[in-house]
Amino acid sequence: MQLKAGSSVLLTLMGVIFTPFAQAHMVTTETMGLISGLVHPLTGTDHVLAAIATGIWVAGSGGSHTRAVIAAFLGMLGLGAIAGFTGISLALVEPVIALSVIAMGALIALRMSVPRVVAPAVAGGFAMFHGYAHAVGVPIMDSAVWYLLGLLLTTSLLLGAGTVLGRWLAKYESRVPVGLAGGFIALIGSMLLTTA
Repeated sequence: MQLKAGSSVLLTLMGVIFTPFAQAHMVTTETMGLISGLVHPLTGTDHVLAAIATGIWVAGSGGSHTRAVIAAFLGMLGLGAIAGFTGISLALVEPVIALSVIAMGALIALRMSVPRVVAPAVAGGFAMFHGYAHAVGVPIMDSAVWYLLGLLLTTSLLLGAGTVLGRWLAKYESRVPVGLAGGFIALIGSMLLTTA
């Protein structure tokens, strides 16, 4: 019964594969605002998977540093977005984003935990590139603040969903559901890397 429920979760996760693989990191001044910030993160497989995977990983690795990891992810996401708004140049953005999905999937599949002080740095480092990609080329203006607020809010919900899913998967005696979930996420990340 538990494996059957785990399979349902995996099928739901696999549904993410049908979201557009086209790059969703094309924001213009015409699309700025709170609604755009809320919706935009959901249009990219890479961002959805990275945020959910981060939540699964931190919940499955003990969860004692969950708040620190989530705070680091959101903080660095915001910092990366500000860098994008101000026109700061950041290299290898798309490959690093794809690698973040691969890395998080591998950490989940292998049930790897890292030192408590390192985990926020790992999550935050990847999140900075995600934030940058969602804001690069967009000038600072009043609506940019609302866009950033929407981006952070939706990402918070994705991280929360991943954390709940991770805690649920951690209850299984079998490691198969967690391993399959992590493997699937890493596989999608590898596919994204080929187009980065």
